Amino acid sequence: MRTEQKSARPIDVEQAQPTDPLAGLASTEVLRCHNPETGWVWFYAREEGVVRKFHAYHDFSPELVSRTEVADTVGLEAVESERVGLGELEWERGVGR
Repeated sequence: MRTEQKSARPIDVEQAQPTDPLAGLASTEVLRCHNPETGWVWFYAREEGVVRKFHAYHDFSPELVSRTEVADTVGLEAVESERVGLGELEWERGVGR
């Protein structure tokens, strides 16, 4: 009885790794996310390699999160995301009012 062994195909590293939605954000930009199904709005900001999430549920208080969480969340079909100016997050948080 003869068995054939299939050769392993190399994994395309770019496909296997989630992209970083925060890559290329300017220091004056944040990532605004919105889930139309729930109505929730939140932001992701990166400062000196640290990623923070500001969610409406928590009155936009900062919460440390991983880049993996950001990539996973932004990759959800129900989530809409866009780059916006830092001023939009500051307005939501009541900064400068």
